Amino acid sequence: MPADLVTNFAITRSVEAFFTGGQVQWTRDGQTLFTPCGAVVKSMNVDTGAPGFTLGSSEDSSSVTSVRLAPTDRFIVVAYSNLLIKQYTIAQKPEPDEEVLPNAEAVTLERQWKSQHRAPIMVMEFCDDASLLATGSADFSIKVWNLTAQYCTHTLTGGQSVVTRMVFYDTDALAAGFAEGDVRMWDLTVKDSAKRLKVEWKAHTSHVTGLVLQNDQLIVASRDQTATVFDLTTLKKLKTVPLFEAVESFDSAVGVDEAGKPAAALFASVGDEGTLKLWDLATGRAVRTAKLVANQVEQLLVCRERNQYVLVTADHNLLLVDGQSLQAVKQFVGFNDEILDVAFVGDESERERCLLVATNSPELRLYDRLDWSCKLIPGHSDSVLSIDCAPWNRQIFASGAKDNAVIVWRNSSKKKEIEKLSKATGHTNSVSAVKFGRLGKPKFLLTVSHDTTLKIWPLSGVAFGEAPKKKAERTDSDATETLSASCTVVAHSKDLTALDVSPNDRLCATASLDKTVKLWHIDLERLTFASAGAITGHKRGVWDVRFSDTDQVVATASGDCTVKIFALVDRTCVKTFEGHPSAVLQVRFLSGGQQLLSADSGGLLKLWTIRSNECTKTIEAHDDKIWALLPTADSSKVITGGSDARLLVWDDVSEKERLEAEKKRSERVAQEQQLANLLEQNRFTDALRLTLKLGRPFSALKVVEQLVALEGDENALRSSINDLKIDQVALLLEYASGWNTNSRNAHTAQRVLFEVLSSFPPAKLMDFPNIKGLIESFLPYTQRHFERLSRAKQQATFLEYTWQRMRLSDIDSPR
Repeated sequence: MPADLVTNFAITRSVEAFFTGGQVQWTRDGQTLFTPCGAVVKSMNVDTGAPGFTLGSSEDSSSVTSVRLAPTDRFIVVAYSNLLIKQYTIAQKPEPDEEVLPNAEAVTLERQWKSQHRAPIMVMEFCDDASLLATGSADFSIKVWNLTAQYCTHTLTGGQSVVTRMVFYDTDALAAGFAEGDVRMWDLTVKDSAKRLKVEWKAHTSHVTGLVLQNDQLIVASRDQTATVFDLTTLKKLKTVPLFEAVESFDSAVGVDEAGKPAAALFASVGDEGTLKLWDLATGRAVRTAKLVANQVEQLLVCRERNQYVLVTADHNLLLVDGQSLQAVKQFVGFNDEILDVAFVGDESERERCLLVATNSPELRLYDRLDWSCKLIPGHSDSVLSIDCAPWNRQIFASGAKDNAVIVWRNSSKKKEIEKLSKATGHTNSVSAVKFGRLGKPKFLLTVSHDTTLKIWPLSGVAFGEAPKKKAERTDSDATETLSASCTVVAHSKDLTALDVSPNDRLCATASLDKTVKLWHIDLERLTFASAGAITGHKRGVWDVRFSDTDQVVATASGDCTVKIFALVDRTCVKTFEGHPSAVLQVRFLSGGQQLLSADSGGLLKLWTIRSNECTKTIEAHDDKIWALLPTADSSKVITGGSDARLLVWDDVSEKERLEAEKKRSERVAQEQQLANLLEQNRFTDALRLTLKLGRPFSALKVVEQLVALEGDENALRSSINDLKIDQVALLLEYASGWNTNSRNAHTAQRVLFEVLSSFPPAKLMDFPNIKGLIESFLPYTQRHFERLSRAKQQATFLEYTWQRMRLSDIDSPR
């Protein structure tokens, strides 16, 4: 195979679901987030976005109900729906002069125990020194655990609803909030369970969402849009502050207030408005507000060391916010759902750094591949199905959605903003594909829809290079320009699935579920269509069509599990590639048109060499349909996305594998020469040791045969075995058990077994790894060889007897 062709791809980055709802935890240094994801808890580096270790197994049937990180960051406790609690120890960062073991695990399961609750644990809380753990359950009860002595110290009952929040007051008292709005505090030093309850406050009428201790005061926030301050010395209510929002999370603030002073006395709240608010409870007013997301915020996390917040939204996104400016620093998307399309966006300086992703959501996702943070782009009212970036200006991109609309956008890298430039409405059904003209002379956009039509939209009136107007200067009429289609044709009889434009912009191809691909001439002056013919040959619907940049052909992917190449001149099938077990959804040309990469509905990627018509590599890439397939211009990387919510980055490892194979060949030649030299010098023990090191059973057999055949030294094999290490002798026995299966090599194998059993006492043999299995592997064939030799000996005895009788008959016969 030519060296410039791709032979294999390997995953270098996997962006997949890491948060599906629940309580997120943040380490004190702000570098790591712990997020529940189904049956596991995943860790993630905040700075790089790189995934870390995973707690638990995704195959477990029980899901995570609560997670709590110890204040010391040394261990984390996870509660599951099967009422089990697991405590994991987290490996600490080594000191600069500390030696790190190469196989040291980042996290280990320390212990696990049954919670003794009758319903799942909904919330957990540590005391300051992490010696006590409180678990609040949906059975309305609370249990306090001594983690050092490993037993339950208290069971606190009396609540009339689900426990929602808890906080320790030193190690002597515990306060808890409930779903019906009441707050209780228990004295943990009282032994009589009937007298432990110190006070019960009923100051709220809805879900308690925040308990904060400050200067012997307890601040309680609730969904009833109020916060109440209690004095823990007198156990009396001091004041009630209206918050004017159903608060979901409440904590002490970081950063500065409106006057630039440290916000030590301020409190932060988030709720259903998606706004971060800083409150001065002394005055009862919000001193700073920042509208950060459109959806409800369910949790607020604070890191004082980094002076930052993390906002956890209802749609499973994590927003990192600077405490000084209250501006979003970065965002991580916890769950993408189905990934439907991907495209690179950005100018030449940051080419292929920004990745635009369309998912089963009205919002586009723009990923920064440096740290895999994500910016959400609202604009559509229904799921986005297709996206495309303009080849003549990589800052311009378009999106088509189920809301029947097409939007043209500009990515301003200088202002770090996404601007909506224009909008096209005219399709009467979902827009399934969008495509810009390649040359930009003139600029136009093509769209196809499930309404069976193909449209062309002139872009001459769109101000691509102008600076966007300031928000104060915009009006509703000029916020976005409305596009008008210059030509519309009914292209097919069924839903259109794909669209592509030829390299010279004079031809476009449409694919449909009616089993055909149609070609259309584009009049670049009037921007109209004329039919250029239909391509037939597939037995089921066509899911994708692509023009080659180097030849006058198109590649098609179909539900009949084939990929075909058709000539544009006469529209005949030139090549057919068979091998996919399910419908082929995507196809792309690679390596300058010499190869094809196809993806199917079963999650398989196949790499084809066009000249030989062969599949050179099959990769199990996804667990479900692959909807998105995007190679880079030089075919060095490929991005795939599918129905399994995974976004995978693949690197071309062909050259790396070629170099490794060449290195192995060179090493093998050198090793074979070294082995030949050792045998030539009669250094059989060294030769045997080398064959065991290289893992070559056949070479070891030849060395042992020479040792057995040495004249005048019957103990040569035993001496060589005695010079080996225990693991090497065990490996030699394993080889010998394989030789023993062949009668030709059985004698050599039996000799090795005899010498090993003769050289080592039984107590020493028991130290050999898997000695029982090795000896047992000898038994069946040894018994067979013994029976064969017994029969041969019996036959030899009869032969001797016959020979002797023949000699006697010769003597007795008359002459």
